[in-house]
Amino acid sequence: AVAGMFYPADAAELRGQVERLLADAPLAAPPPGASAPRALILPHAGYVYSGAVAASGYRLVDAGAFRRAVVIGPAHRVPVRGVADAGAAAFDTPLGSVEVPEGLRETLRGRLAGTFPDLLVTAPGVHAREHSVEVHLPFLQVLAPELPVLPLVAGDATVAEMTELVTAVLADADTLLIVSSDLSHFLPVDEAVAVDSDTLEKIVALEAPLPPRSACGAIPINGLLGFARRAGWAATVVDRATSADIPNGDPTRVVGYPAVRFDPVGPRLPDYARAVLEHRLAGGPDPAERFADLVRHPWLGAPGASFVTLTVGGRLRGCIGSLAAHRELGADVAHNAIGAALHDPRFRDVTADELPGIRIGVSVLTAPVDVDVASEADAIAALRPHVDGAILAGAPIGGGSGAGSGAGSGVAERRGTFLPQVWDQLPDPTAFVRGLKAKAGLVRSPDSPDWGDDWRLSRYTVDSWEERDDHSPEEGAGSR
Repeated sequence: AVAGMFYPADAAELRGQVERLLADAPLAAPPPGASAPRALILPHAGYVYSGAVAASGYRLVDAGAFRRAVVIGPAHRVPVRGVADAGAAAFDTPLGSVEVPEGLRETLRGRLAGTFPDLLVTAPGVHAREHSVEVHLPFLQVLAPELPVLPLVAGDATVAEMTELVTAVLADADTLLIVSSDLSHFLPVDEAVAVDSDTLEKIVALEAPLPPRSACGAIPINGLLGFARRAGWAATVVDRATSADIPNGDPTRVVGYPAVRFDPVGPRLPDYARAVLEHRLAGGPDPAERFADLVRHPWLGAPGASFVTLTVGGRLRGCIGSLAAHRELGADVAHNAIGAALHDPRFRDVTADELPGIRIGVSVLTAPVDVDVASEADAIAALRPHVDGAILAGAPIGGGSGAGSGAGSGVAERRGTFLPQVWDQLPDPTAFVRGLKAKAGLVRSPDSPDWGDDWRLSRYTVDSWEERDDHSPEEGAGSR
């Protein structure tokens, strides 16, 4: 719809312009613990105005890491309640057709069914002349020619609605999200720069909702900010400019352009745990100062449960954790790091001299969900290998009470847990469940098939991150 206006209509000219913009874009250093971004806020003006800023963001994308992309832009021309999908199988640009990911619409609607089932609407008219998503397609075509893309146009939608949509989109680690937005519009350049600086500060602080006039894409940005607060992602400004920055740009009426990347902060948690231990064991710097941005993150300020694991050469050296959230997550990680080093009764205390040779892992638990089971076979069937961690609690069997004895036996309740990582050592579901029973102290024999009448099983998942041997974050760590 906007070829020949926002970008060249000639395929060769368009490809050449995008390739030059990408080649000229600086490769900004990633934030600590981050690799390539999975979500970006990028501008959508004509390429002569905002193409360089957009390229600064696209330059960071690892195209091979993604199986699909979603672009969410604001509605400029046709109002709509909710978020509009064109319903098309493909979108055309001078560079060819961009296919829509098969089944993605249905997947997103399914994920939204329990919260906002009517949020996604099919409205091809909203897309007909809308530039906010279209201008991103040539960049994606040059970066990843075979990558399918779902363009969406956000109209009237709440922060809660957009947060759930972004959460649904980013539930798949191989999905790239582009939120399309410019910043302030038609202010004198000095005022625009000041307003845009304030807006970018709010974005980095994950403050939503943004004032509507601060960014034309405030509605989809609000969703990304809501997701980032809840999921533990941080925003980093990569680039910015105004339309006055181009040759002969008018400084009296300018538009601002952002490039902002979003990355999970979880990969930094082992480094934070190490700093806590260096401070406690060796008198190192206060981690609250070195990690000030991390400890201020809303995700770490909310209640959370974590485990900290210490290993040496692949062998356990200490592990302490929380099964339920009863303190701020950041404080919980610090508490459990010290606990793993100094208060695990299975091991002698870690010394400062040992610390350089120790590898640190941090797992953050979801809230446990009770599972209705009445036998060992039920428990085996209920747990998902390499996905679920498990908590088992109850009174132990034995002491003359016989198999199946429980609450009436007069024996104190015991409890144990296996993190999902234990599946790596016990991949057989029967061995996993029997190992959990033995760890909890509920059976005398680790081979016992018995199950107590009062035993309670719950399961959870974790996001986990572990250092490499050089103490840098391990690539590929994440949800389990």
